[in-house]
Amino acid sequence: MARYRVDCAYNGSKYYGFQKQADKPTVQGLIERLLGELLDCSLKIYPAGRTDRGVHAVCQPFHFSLAESHLRKLTTGPDDWLKIFNSYTRNRAVKLLRIVPVSRQFDARHSALGRFYGYRFIQMNRSLSRLFSEPCGWVNRQFNVNRAARAVEFLDGGVPTRIFSGSGGSTFQAENWPLKLQLLTYPGQCWLVVGARSFRYKMVRSVARAVREVAVGNCSFEQLVELVGQSKHSLKPAPPQGCYLLRVFYHSTDLTLNFMQAKQQVDRLNQAKYF
Repeated sequence: MARYRVDCAYNGSKYYGFQKQADKPTVQGLIERLLGELLDCSLKIYPAGRTDRGVHAVCQPFHFSLAESHLRKLTTGPDDWLKIFNSYTRNRAVKLLRIVPVSRQFDARHSALGRFYGYRFIQMNRSLSRLFSEPCGWVNRQFNVNRAARAVEFLDGGVPTRIFSGSGGSTFQAENWPLKLQLLTYPGQCWLVVGARSFRYKMVRSVARAVREVAVGNCSFEQLVELVGQSKHSLKPAPPQGCYLLRVFYHSTDLTLNFMQAKQQVDRLNQAKYF
C-alpha cells in the first residue's frame, strides 16, 4: 500500500464538523467523496483530529492509502490531484494545501506530537482572505487587551481539567492539563494561541471564554482566580466560529519552536496572503 499525507484548510462555517456523518455536510464527507471520484476508488481518510461544527482549520493533516496495483493504473500524480481537487472545491470553503508520499508507519493522528489552536477575537470586521471572507471570529466591542493579557499570563502553563473541559474531566485524567498560551495582537483583533500535546473536549474554547470574560469586564481577574479554584465544571465554551486549528506538529515536542511556526500562520492570515 502507498500512503499519502495531505494538509487541508477549511472554513468550518458551512459544515457540521470534520467527522463524516450520514445525513449532514462535513469536511471529511466532502473530501472522501471528491477525492475518491478523482482517484476512481472508495477512499477513507484519517485526520489528525476532528474539529467541531463551525470550527476552522488553517492546516489539518490527514492520511490515506492506495493499493500499489491501483496506483499504477492512474495517469495522474499528487500535484495533479491537488490542482484538480481544488478546482472542484473553489466555492466550498475547503482547500488541499499539499499531498506528499509518506511511509506506511505515518499516522496523521497517532504520529502527532502536539497541536496548536488559535481563537480569534475581532474588534472590528475585517476580511482575512478569500476563504475566510466572513468575520470568522468572536466580535467584541470593548475588548481590553491588557486585561486579556493578564488572564493569559495567569492560565499559561496549565489549567484545571475539570473546569476547562466540555465534559468536566474524569478521575482517569490529570487534574491539571499542561498548556502553552500566548496572546497575539493585530490591528482590530487579537488571537489567543493555545498549544499542547493533546486537548480535552472543547478545552480551547473554554479557555477562550475565560480570557474573553475578563477582557470585556464581565469577570474580574480575581473572579477568574476564584473560578480556577472551584471543584466542578462551570465554563460555557466560546462560540466555535472563532476557533481555528493552526498546526499539528510531528518532529519536535518543543512548544516554543512550534509556537513560532503557528504564529507565522496567524501572521499570514492577518496579511490576507494565506489562501
